[in-house]
Amino acid sequence: MLDAETTATRKSELRALLSLINKSAEEAIAAYDKTGHDIPSLDTPSDYPADSIELKKAMRLLDGACTQLCSTLAPPTYTIFTRAMSALELASLRVAVEAKVADILEAHPEGLHVNEIGAKTNIDGGKLARTLRCLSARHVFREVSADTFANNRLSLYIRSHAPMASLVLMQSDELNKYALSWLYEALTDPTYGKSYDQKHTAFCYGIRNELPNSTLFDWYTQHPEYSERFGRAMVAMASVTDASMIVGQYPWHALPAGSTVCDVGGGIGSVLIKIASHHPHLHLTLQDLPNVIEQARGFWTNEYPKAAEEGRIDFVPIDFFADAPVQGSDIYHIRQVLHDWPDADCVKILKNIRKAMGPNSRLLINEFILQPTTRSEGLSDFVNLAPRPLLPNFGEGSIRKYLQDVNMMAVLNAKERTVDELCIIGRQAGLELDGISLETCKILCTIHRLVVWTEIVGEIRQPPAGDEKATRARDALVVNWGDLNPRKGHLSMSVRSLSCTLARRTPRVLSAQSTPARAGSSRRKYATETDLLKVPKPARYGQPTFQSHPHLVQPNEVTPGIPAEEYERRRRELMEDLPEGSLVVSVAGQVKYMSGGIFYKFRQASDFWYLTGFEEPDSAVILEKNGGPRGYRMIMYSMGRDPVKEKWDGARTNFDDVVTLFRADEARSIDDLPLDLKNHLYKAPHVYVDLPSSRRERVARPSAKSLLKYLVGSGSAKGPHESILEGLSANRRKPLAPLVGKLRSVKSKSEQVVMKSAADISGTAHAKTMRYAQSGSQRPAYVPVVASGENGLIIHYTKNDNLLQDGELVLVDAGCEYNGYASDITRTFPANGRFTEPQRELYSALLSVQKACIELCIASNGHSMNDLHYRSVELLRQELKQIGFDLGWQSGVLERVLYPHYLSHSIGVDLHESGAFDRSARLKEGMVITIEPGVYVPKDPAFPKHFQGLGIRIEDEVLIGKEHPVVLSSAAPKEIVDVEGACQGLLGLEPL
Repeated sequence: MLDAETTATRKSELRALLSLINKSAEEAIAAYDKTGHDIPSLDTPSDYPADSIELKKAMRLLDGACTQLCSTLAPPTYTIFTRAMSALELASLRVAVEAKVADILEAHPEGLHVNEIGAKTNIDGGKLARTLRCLSARHVFREVSADTFANNRLSLYIRSHAPMASLVLMQSDELNKYALSWLYEALTDPTYGKSYDQKHTAFCYGIRNELPNSTLFDWYTQHPEYSERFGRAMVAMASVTDASMIVGQYPWHALPAGSTVCDVGGGIGSVLIKIASHHPHLHLTLQDLPNVIEQARGFWTNEYPKAAEEGRIDFVPIDFFADAPVQGSDIYHIRQVLHDWPDADCVKILKNIRKAMGPNSRLLINEFILQPTTRSEGLSDFVNLAPRPLLPNFGEGSIRKYLQDVNMMAVLNAKERTVDELCIIGRQAGLELDGISLETCKILCTIHRLVVWTEIVGEIRQPPAGDEKATRARDALVVNWGDLNPRKGHLSMSVRSLSCTLARRTPRVLSAQSTPARAGSSRRKYATETDLLKVPKPARYGQPTFQSHPHLVQPNEVTPGIPAEEYERRRRELMEDLPEGSLVVSVAGQVKYMSGGIFYKFRQASDFWYLTGFEEPDSAVILEKNGGPRGYRMIMYSMGRDPVKEKWDGARTNFDDVVTLFRADEARSIDDLPLDLKNHLYKAPHVYVDLPSSRRERVARPSAKSLLKYLVGSGSAKGPHESILEGLSANRRKPLAPLVGKLRSVKSKSEQVVMKSAADISGTAHAKTMRYAQSGSQRPAYVPVVASGENGLIIHYTKNDNLLQDGELVLVDAGCEYNGYASDITRTFPANGRFTEPQRELYSALLSVQKACIELCIASNGHSMNDLHYRSVELLRQELKQIGFDLGWQSGVLERVLYPHYLSHSIGVDLHESGAFDRSARLKEGMVITIEPGVYVPKDPAFPKHFQGLGIRIEDEVLIGKEHPVVLSSAAPKEIVDVEGACQGLLGLEPL
């Protein structure tokens, strides 16, 4: 028997695995919620967040913990037997794919008896049932009743046209039948076992009688049908290995228009085609063997003909062992290529690419990175490995790359590699390691020449307190993409990735900060030995971008949390409903001055920001509806670069970057706007325009005089600018704000996430304010209401300069603006931490009203904002009567005195969203409104004395759901027990 201490340790490890399972499962569910995907069911088809880093990390942990727990507790014979029998699962999958069972069941969603399936496949129904039941036990297909099967979420991926079906057949034929079945014989053969020649693999051993002295690719030449299937299988492999993550994670959008990208050995272009569709400003070249290029032409013709029609893609055959790729591309990309070849062949490939590279070209390599299964030195010094008691490489959570490593050995005598092994072949090709940084989803190696992009390895580990060397190493890791213009001659590293960086051994391409490694050195340089490129300061842009602020803005985002595609969608939806030839003019806000040269903090005009994401003042945008593929033409106007002004006010975005970052068709100086307007207005049948102003003025029709005053300054509306007055005649001028307001009223998934973050920040601040109110702590995010005692009866009390008295209530109406979106929360709490009985009674009455109104915030019941308000009045009347209020002595006393304001307002980019919002219109799913009933009891003998002088308001932000409301501001306590707990420090809150 084990001693008690060992027994306790083992139980603790098993419970730790259970905790990891629960934690990672919740994180996986949260990843679906965050990206707006439905929570999946095995029984029904559903999409999944393919590019969610959070989901990939959660599943890596969940896979590892589940398998390790089962392997620990199950009898060892069970585990080994199950794994030994896994070949039968592959055989059953092959039966299902070859017989096209999933295709047949697609026409029978309710299910089909196995005898009918057998009749269609020429397979005995009884035998077919056994293979399908084996697969159903592993959740591929669904047995809806005895011997009746239907498709499910997994089986749909093995329909005959699906790339995964080709991958199953490739694994069954080329790999299992010819290679893996002969692995032991090949490893122990005197010739094959010691050789790394591609003609001496386990696969070659399996075909030695059919095609002696040949490689896998020679065999494909003899079997073109399998070669075509290989291309389709690689599309599936790209989805499994997350190869397409580079589409979204690498900042392609920041490359100048016309930049060239060459995909070497890119197969049929399954990843390049995604780059093409997401980044149409790039010119692409796909290179592979001639027969593969012919397949690629057909693939692109079917999947994305637009790229070829517009001349954005070239198909160029290559033998990358004998020839260099096309010369002088800005970016060279090789994906899952090096793992196909032994080291010596990899060096040949890299040397040929090196010959083609210009002085400022870059090479991105997309590969797996292997880690040991022991907690060894090296990367573990600076990288978070899997949490104990998991294997440090996550075990089952990362098993695919270790299985792939054996695959590569069996069919090609090739391998997946460690960081050090990649660095060695890089040096042999004339490339040198230059530094390390860390990415949450992929290993990304870059500085001037070579970028290696691979899968999850962990995050930066916090160094021990007082360990200065480790702290410097950690700080060196936290770097980011800098100047991405390939004509500028340098590239800095990503803030989120372990990266080994290899630079060509040419001193002129190394920056002053980088240090070439000693020639011939085989030891990897660590971050503590290298000065990595930092984020250039000051920033070169007029607002945060991924290049300048990767901690705020993600790749493909224009502003934090809002992707470029969403801004594109907003403009497209706006223009779709306008008549052909219509013109939209939206202008930015202006800097406001307190006195003289003392300015207020600038805030962009809301509608202009909503359509562009551009955050600089003195700017404008013209959208012209046309018949082009985009549907409109976009011209941005701004100040551009001005070194003198930038010395005082900071950077402005140059015109080229405006085109690239904000997807404008053209960028021009704001000085050109009056003349351009004159030219456009002559031919535009309708002009939609508003100026940034107060919310009440926004919906009013602006005058041509006010437009001129904004554009050219007061006193200058004569001469050439008079044509603008003529062009903006009343019959052609339309208000823009109501159209944009309609778009803004329903929040996208991205907007909902940002608004939830804003509400969380504000809610936490409310909770902390409750805790530290006694010391007078106030940290409002905008001009707040902070009213104690009878000041709470003043609805917009903003002086906020009085002392809190024991026994008073404190009403705080405050919220922050976060990433362009407002929050608005009101809470009322006792200054001394405990409600008096009258305070508790009145607060409970109002809280019941507020919660009842929130329950009505669903789209399916068809309520309007007016309906909710009238309901709140009736509910409050009932609650007040129950606690002793006599409301019958004068008509309307409740609405005029005790509850004089409206229940709700819409919220989003503005605190009070568009003034054009129709309070009588039905609420729609995706809208966000406030629910804020209040009760304010003056010192009047008409009301119960013990309630006199009390002012209470409770306000939440509510997302309208189809069947259920979502309270975005739930982080702010409002239940009495929680409010008192927050005040008394029982919620574990730290000071602000």
